[in-house]
Amino acid sequence: MADIFRTLIVPASHQTMAQDLAVTVKPVAGQGMWTTGLRAVDLDPAPSAASHFISTGYISPEWQVMLPWKSWEKIVDPDTGAVTWNVTASAAGDSATLHAALQELGSPITLAEIEELYAVSDVTDQPPFEAMERLGLKLFDPEEFVPEEEEPI
Repeated sequence: MADIFRTLIVPASHQTMAQDLAVTVKPVAGQGMWTTGLRAVDLDPAPSAASHFISTGYISPEWQVMLPWKSWEKIVDPDTGAVTWNVTASAAGDSATLHAALQELGSPITLAEIEELYAVSDVTDQPPFEAMERLGLKLFDPEEFVPEEEEPI
């Protein structure tokens, strides 16, 4: 089985666990995953921190069977321009196999933590900017954040 393209998006609250998991399973290839921050498109003013993190690229065959994923189709209504996204294919992933592999490698990550990560993550075969569009996210730029001025006392 050949490597396959995936875009993986995790909430900021799960970034560290996703990174730890990736480095545990793939010590070299897992380095540097989920370092690019994302934020909601419609937030104004811009937030001071990223709400999600994204990693994208080719993954190895053993990851393919363990990770949940969905394939999406974008449908634009010709009359209204309204956009809907339909799932065209999906796989639930195999959290038990991933947990067993992590246990063999000495990881303290529990099966419940893996299942929670699966539940809150978005894994797709979409290119990154298409996945971000579907989720209403864009790249996080800390320069956009303008702190509120404090009232003089």
